[in-house]
Amino acid sequence: MDQKLIQVAPSKARQIAYILDGGAVTATGWAYIDPQPYPIIMGAMIAMPWVAIAMIVISKDTFAIDDDPKNGRASLAALFICPGLVLALRVMTDMHVLEWKPVLVATLVGLILFALILAVTDHWKRRSSFIAAVLLSTAYCYGATVMLNGLLDRSEAKVYPVKVLAKHVSRSRKSTTYHFEIAPWGPMFQNDDVNVTGFLYQQVRVGQNICVILREGALKVPWFGLEVCPTDF
Repeated sequence: MDQKLIQVAPSKARQIAYILDGGAVTATGWAYIDPQPYPIIMGAMIAMPWVAIAMIVISKDTFAIDDDPKNGRASLAALFICPGLVLALRVMTDMHVLEWKPVLVATLVGLILFALILAVTDHWKRRSSFIAAVLLSTAYCYGATVMLNGLLDRSEAKVYPVKVLAKHVSRSRKSTTYHFEIAPWGPMFQNDDVNVTGFLYQQVRVGQNICVILREGALKVPWFGLEVCPTDF
């Protein structure tokens, strides 16, 4: 490809980066608060970091992940980082895996590949920025692995109505998480504390049944989600 065909003026590059980063922040907020339609929104989250990498590859001297203004390039930091963070947060409440080892292995392999891709596609002026980008990629590799395992799953669902034994809210300075303690069900032989969405937390009372939806997983990692049970359960 002729490099002249992909050169962008610095002022134009900054405008493009501003639009893309702003769109990424808006989309990740949407994905965190009300991700509907779910497959499309989550698929977009998975794709966004690769868009950032592709733009850097086709125009190495125009865009960067590093937000250091001294490098003279337009930063795509939000486009690269924000989707991974929201993916990790969403799978914590939406897709609970039953086998951690394959997820951790896939996350580690993905992290190594990401580190190699970042090392060869971007001109890092600061080693600390590169290390930070790789570490933040951990959230993406984990979240994307679990999300793809669920989104691409075509296995038959098994439904277990399970009693909610207790519920509580955990608050810190930067986050609030909602939890159910549920009774044993299916492959689970003891009470389990699970993260749930704020919406589900408000909908289900202690002592009420909630439906656990168990699936095999597209990557053969069994997982389950929680839903309000239909009236006939």
